[in-house]
Amino acid sequence: MLALQNLTNPNLNYNAFHTDDPEILEFLAEVHESDWLTTQTLAPDTVSLTDVDAETLRLEWSGGGPVDLPGHTIIEHALSGGEWAVAGETSSRDVTVFEVDRPIDALSHHYRLHTVTDPHENNKNTVVSDPSEIVTFNEAGDIVLPALARLRGHGVDFTSTLDAFNPSEIDLELSLVFTPREDIGGEPKGATWTLEAGSAVTIVDALEFFFGPWGEEPAVGSLMVTIVGGKAEDLLLTSTITARHPDGSEYGQAFPASTFSQSIWPGEIAHIHTTVDADHSRVNAGLIALEPNTQARIRLVDPIGIALSDGVHVFEGEPGVSTQLNDVWQVFGVGPIADALIEIDVYQGSLIAYGSVLDGHGDYEGTSDPTTLVPFTEGREIVTLLEMGDIVGHDEFSGSASVSNTADHTVTVTAEFHQRGWPGVAATTEFELESGETRGWPNIVRDLFGLEGVVGTITLETNANALVASGREFAIERNDQGEIIGTSGQLIRGLGTVDLLWPKETNHLIGLKQDEDPKDQRTNIAAFNPASAEATVTLELFDQATGQSEGTTEITVRGQELVHVNAIIKAINADHDETEKRLEITVSGAVYLQAFRVNAWGDPVTLDAMAHETNPGLTRW
Repeated sequence: MLALQNLTNPNLNYNAFHTDDPEILEFLAEVHESDWLTTQTLAPDTVSLTDVDAETLRLEWSGGGPVDLPGHTIIEHALSGGEWAVAGETSSRDVTVFEVDRPIDALSHHYRLHTVTDPHENNKNTVVSDPSEIVTFNEAGDIVLPALARLRGHGVDFTSTLDAFNPSEIDLELSLVFTPREDIGGEPKGATWTLEAGSAVTIVDALEFFFGPWGEEPAVGSLMVTIVGGKAEDLLLTSTITARHPDGSEYGQAFPASTFSQSIWPGEIAHIHTTVDADHSRVNAGLIALEPNTQARIRLVDPIGIALSDGVHVFEGEPGVSTQLNDVWQVFGVGPIADALIEIDVYQGSLIAYGSVLDGHGDYEGTSDPTTLVPFTEGREIVTLLEMGDIVGHDEFSGSASVSNTADHTVTVTAEFHQRGWPGVAATTEFELESGETRGWPNIVRDLFGLEGVVGTITLETNANALVASGREFAIERNDQGEIIGTSGQLIRGLGTVDLLWPKETNHLIGLKQDEDPKDQRTNIAAFNPASAEATVTLELFDQATGQSEGTTEITVRGQELVHVNAIIKAINADHDETEKRLEITVSGAVYLQAFRVNAWGDPVTLDAMAHETNPGLTRW
């Protein structure tokens, strides 16, 4: 679309066009004479699914384009094999409520909607929108934390810290079930907990806090959270497993909370990136069942669809049961192969999956600091890696990345580098990816753009929904002789337009920390503006325990600029008390924004901004 610079008098009216790309919207606003957006047949933009009684579920929605046109809404539900079937149709566009029978053979029910516009004088064809976002009703559980831990191994103590925030005006009544991982053993434990309206908490040892004195019993497993009173979208939740070494050093792995609607279910093939540096890193994979008799097949593939060995791991589990595949190269009987993909094929039930990449191969011991890798099921036209590069500041950092093509044909990818603090494009290049191919760069800024000593945002674009990217920005640990002895990293996941922060919604960052000496522990933030017009980011700092405001600041982000603020807590309140904080974020224009919490040992953890009210209030995988 942007290539049509000489386009004159276009007429896009009365179709089913839509885009979230700020540049395309800006371009069409300049060349299109009428407000083309108001005539489009769009999927409903707000859909809810609730229970009426033991036999009935109710769908309610809004949006879908102009209501003065003839048409109706189609309701589809997901079948066990991954296909979609029509569950019903409304009589007209005016109807925005529809009740469906409540299936009794599954713990989660998935629905999506299409808006239909019948032929009329401005378009003689029937126009059907793309599907809406999938909505899910869960019979058991609303939120899953994939991994909590409390154990000691090889002289290292592992515990889980949990940050939770209830931004609503209603207390949340929560039911919690911890299910130990298969190889660890033990009995499930249950508890109830109330998170009061407007309150935020940091729980340093989550398992002992929820389930009482734990003793020396080792524990690793999943935590399922059911909202007994209140709404799931009102619970903002993150967790970190921290490894404490005998020398006092600490390394953390962030585990985003996930909703059941974000699970992998039959008919979907999910993949997880591994690592570009297979000679020095090992990769583990975790699987958590969400429904009774969940079954899945796991393989190692490269390219997509082509197995690297005859090895297949079959996972079977009941709700909450989890397993971990340690060092996937050994599990599947292949040597370390850079940029292989973990393939997950669910053929019954549903599950949550994740990967972990950490030091473990090669000529140095490493830090045992894992970076969480998240699965993908489809590609996008545009993917953004928010902050990548090699730089020496308080610590020495570098950044690797892998990019995959999920399409059934070769694509040409345009890559642009936006140097931090400078609006516009600092460097650009193109490369091709064959169907199913994954390509990785140990230092993507240097290896792809030929730049050194700089940090910035990388955007990747093609002409099909084909791209997936995973980045790992990591601190490099050296001994007194300057030799590398390990790395500690954070996920820089490939962001899509769904991850943009938009005006008129409030986003939150929780679990932020800052010590008086910013080298000891600090939280930095980064914001990238993909449009050409500047945007203002407003940040209000709150004490996480008391809820008291500690100040506000505004950041101007120029068009196509990455802005980075070190030690954001101290930047807003120089007299802070070194306790946990949270931020409320509003924006005047669409931006990408994440926080990076870095401890005294240079170990970074990525924190996603979480939206409340407008979008589900959980980290988006």
